[in-house]
Amino acid sequence: MLIYNDPSGEAYRKLIDYMTARTVTFSLKGPRIRRFPEPDEPPIPEWPLLEEIRPYFVEERVEPCEYGHDDEHGVYRDYSYDDIFWHYRCCAETADFLKKTTNHLFGWNHPALPEDLCFWNEKRMYVMGATSHEDIATIHTVPGEVEKLYHEIPGVFIIEYSAFRDPLHMLELTRHHRHDRLELMGPGAAEALGRVDELPWLRVLEVHDETLEKLPESLFAVEKLRYLTLCTRNLHSLPANIARLQNLRSLEITNVPLLPEGVAHTQKSTAGSKDWKLLPKEQLALTSLPPEIGLLKRLRSLTINYTGLRELPESFAGLRNLRRLDLSDNLLENENPDILKKLPKLKSAYTARDSGSYSGPHSQGYFE
Repeated sequence: MLIYNDPSGEAYRKLIDYMTARTVTFSLKGPRIRRFPEPDEPPIPEWPLLEEIRPYFVEERVEPCEYGHDDEHGVYRDYSYDDIFWHYRCCAETADFLKKTTNHLFGWNHPALPEDLCFWNEKRMYVMGATSHEDIATIHTVPGEVEKLYHEIPGVFIIEYSAFRDPLHMLELTRHHRHDRLELMGPGAAEALGRVDELPWLRVLEVHDETLEKLPESLFAVEKLRYLTLCTRNLHSLPANIARLQNLRSLEITNVPLLPEGVAHTQKSTAGSKDWKLLPKEQLALTSLPPEIGLLKRLRSLTINYTGLRELPESFAGLRNLRRLDLSDNLLENENPDILKKLPKLKSAYTARDSGSYSGPHSQGYFE
C-alpha cells in the first residue's frame, strides 16, 4: 500500500508509536560511500545525534551497487558505491528519539539527517518505510489494518497503488486526512471537482478528465490554491472568477488529456478508451483569456497548450511576477506578442503555434 502523503505532527508521532509496537527494528540509511570518490565531492556527513541511540544499535548492513559507464572519450568511469544502513531496536526510548528529531516522515533526509526511515519485523521483512528524497512511502498491511489506521491515525493517508483512483473516494480521503494535495483522474473527476470547495485548505489540485468542459464555481472558492493543473479535451473557457485564486503560483491548462507523468500508460487517456482522438485546434472552444487573468499577481508559471487561443488580453501585462510562460501549440496570431516585453521577471517564453508535438508522422495516432 502507498502512504500518499507525508505524515507530520501528531500523525507522525502516532505512526512511530504504532510501528514501534508492531515491529522489532528500524533502520536509517547512512552515508553513501563511493568506491572512487571525485576530488570535489562533499565530505561524508556525520550525525553525532545518533550517539543517543547507540545503546539500542543492532547491526550495520552494507548494500553494494555496481555502476559505471564510458565517458565521452571512451574511458570507463566507475561510480560504484556502498549504501550503509544502521538498524536499531524498536522500544520506547528509540521511539522518543524518532519523534523529537523531526516532525514528519520525510524529515529523515540527507544531509541534515540519516534518511529513509524503515521498520522491520522479527523475520527481517520490511513492514513500512520511506524513500525520503523521492517523497515515497509504503506500508505492508494485513486485512482490516488500513481501515483501523484510517480511524486511529488521521493524517496517515493510505491508498492502493493504482493508475486510476476513484475521484470521489480521493476527495473523501483528502478531506479526512486534511491533505493539501488532490489528484482527480478519469471518470468522476468533473463531479468531484464540483465539491472541491469542501477542501478550503487545498494547495495543489490536478484534474485529468477529458469530459470536463466547464469549470465549476466551487473551484474558485479554494482561495489557498497555489498549483492548479487542468488537463481536458475541450475546455470551453477560463472564467473571470480565476481572479479569486490570488495565491496561485502555477497554472497549467491543456486540451491533451494524457495521463500525468508517473502513471502507467496502459491507456491513452483519462477516459480509459484507447480510441480517443484529439480535436483539431480550430474546433476548440477556448479562444481567449479573461481580462481578470492579469490580476494573478503571484503567478510565476503559466502553461496553456493546445487550445484555440488567438491573442492575449492587454491585462496580461499585470502578471508582474511571471517567470515562465508556455503558450505553445495554440493559434496565436502573433507568435511574439509585444505584451511579453512588459513582464519584468519573465525568464523563458514558448509561443510557437506548432511545436511539432502534435504534428508530423510521429503524431498521427492522436488524430487518426
